[in-house]
Amino acid sequence: MAVCLMSCGATGNDTEKFQTQRNKVVNVHDRVQAFDPGDFLFSRVAVLTVMGDYLVIQDSRNQEKLYHLYDRNSLRFLCSTGDKGQGPSELSGPWTPMYDRQRHKFYAVDPNYKKVFSFDIDSIMQNPDYLPVVKQEFVTSDEARSLLPKFYVNDTLTYGQVTEFYTDSRYRLVAMKWNMQTGQLWLNEHHQGRRTYGYVAYSQRHKLVVESDGAYDLLTLLDDELNLKCYVKGPKWNEKRDNLHHFGAVAIYGDYILALYDGTLWNEANSPRICHVFDLEGNYVKTLDFDYNVHTISIDEEKARMYVSMDDVIQFGYLDLKGILD
Repeated sequence: MAVCLMSCGATGNDTEKFQTQRNKVVNVHDRVQAFDPGDFLFSRVAVLTVMGDYLVIQDSRNQEKLYHLYDRNSLRFLCSTGDKGQGPSELSGPWTPMYDRQRHKFYAVDPNYKKVFSFDIDSIMQNPDYLPVVKQEFVTSDEARSLLPKFYVNDTLTYGQVTEFYTDSRYRLVAMKWNMQTGQLWLNEHHQGRRTYGYVAYSQRHKLVVESDGAYDLLTLLDDELNLKCYVKGPKWNEKRDNLHHFGAVAIYGDYILALYDGTLWNEANSPRICHVFDLEGNYVKTLDFDYNVHTISIDEEKARMYVSMDDVIQFGYLDLKGILD
């Protein structure tokens, strides 16, 4: 696998935004609507993802099917698919589904088996015993890296993250761009020596990649070539890593960046309870206070809705963004 390291951009004032206050808080607790997944019992780490006309719940601790599909409009359960195991059509885990709207398929890149699995949605609906096919296998030249693609554009362009392992217990997550066909890989090299743990969001329309950081009060905004646009540093920013858990999952909705934020000690193991809202240049807009422990978020642009996976009295829910972000 070829690796292209992007050259570092400028780090002057034009690429740094310092925000000393983020105090425009809107309480949205009572606006969160519960989503009932039916008779399934999911663990606290289950994730809900919007994928085209579907909602998909994946649960790494579920020993049955890996992906559970629901109708995005009616919220009705449709079917389950994907088996965990070591067989030829089995995956090592429920990796993030990447939707190919044109082919009506979704792909799961398994970094452990070095395979891209293809799921044909029409076939899944018709056959409860459907097995995915291997779209392709890939070779990584560096076993210290594990690829985690999340956003499919086409067969030669996906965005996501790379897990870089230093030792068995030390690693960092880095935003990446990856060509599935050639194996060519581009990495975000604008970490300035920091060991980061976070999430990534991508917007094809805005040609924007946003990387959140769990170890620092920091968002990094990049263009679609992974060139630096700017760093966004908040009230708890510190050049040296503190013992706080900062940003969680991040998403792009319309002209906004939505980023979960925690701010508690790492050993408290709390999920973020608020979501900071920024414009596409990284300027602070407002804060949404869920008053729930939120694990992940996923955006339904058409319905102007944010789906949330939570570790709280409600496990899955959604927030209509009309009237909140207009």
